Amino acid sequence: MNKFLIKLGIGNRYGSDFFVYESNKTLDDIINAYMNSCDLTKVCFDNTQGYKYIQLACEYQDNSISKEAEINLLKYGLDVWDGYDMNVYDKENDLSFFDGVDHFMEVFWKFVKISLPDLLLEEGLFKKSEMMTMKNFPFNMGYGLFSY
Repeated sequence: MNKFLIKLGIGNRYGSDFFVYESNKTLDDIINAYMNSCDLTKVCFDNTQGYKYIQLACEYQDNSISKEAEINLLKYGLDVWDGYDMNVYDKENDLSFFDGVDHFMEVFWKFVKISLPDLLLEEGLFKKSEMMTMKNFPFNMGYGLFSY
């Protein structure tokens, strides 16, 4: 099993969450699958892709999911509301929002599995002592999930 770390948020005093995962795939496999899923769906979870994709939870206090993103993801079998109540906060613009960090991560992993369907994951325990030696997912994600 391969072990790696994912950080959500900006990682300073304003808030972030750390997740440790063990997987049957390497971090490089997961990164490549993430990028392939971005290309397929035209949706991304990080702000390093510029604006060529629909960004999810990338801007300050913006954890919205646009209807366009929902439709694009559903084309590939990813229903962002599977197991969650849809929370509409802006009916005029037809936007809904993630139901917290766990919902975001669940959607993210389903997104990666679009391009890597045999991915197996197990969430591990986060130990600060391992943080500097563990491989890290290289994209800054989830900035919009935190209120500062």
